[in-house]
Amino acid sequence: MKKLSLTILSFLIALSVMAQEESFDQVNKTDGSSIEVKVTKVTTDFIEYNFPDESLTNQLKTSEIESIVFASGRTQTFEQEDKKEVKTVSWEDVKVYEDENQVASMEMVDDLEVEKSKYYGAKKKLREVAIVAMKKEAAAKGGHAVLITGYFGQTMPVISVKWCHCKR
Repeated sequence: MKKLSLTILSFLIALSVMAQEESFDQVNKTDGSSIEVKVTKVTTDFIEYNFPDESLTNQLKTSEIESIVFASGRTQTFEQEDKKEVKTVSWEDVKVYEDENQVASMEMVDDLEVEKSKYYGAKKKLREVAIVAMKKEAAAKGGHAVLITGYFGQTMPVISVKWCHCKR
């Protein structure tokens, strides 16, 4: 009888250990759905996870996650930034680009059009004044970079621009 009790106890302990190894984390998304996965990495921008019985590592942006309930029972919530919140950027730090390839990894945020017809002088001076105005407007909206897409006009240039910010 002792051997049977000891065997059953050993079996239950082994079963308990195996059950703990098979527990998964629950990722609750902002769209209301959830997935059962094994979270392997959490950063401020994304999480990495694996589905059960798979070795492929997947990523999910933290902006798409409401919370994670880990197998241990701990819950981690993710604060969703207000999309309208603008980070302060100094206009002097705004970069100006004229080649679309240089901003290919950035996200276009808005179109700006800067006209400096009230300033008189050489074309070069008009361009400089227009670029400063454009950088100030982009910085006020949280832009980190500006792509100049064209110049229009002869003596009174209009600079057509797109301001961008990095996808980080």
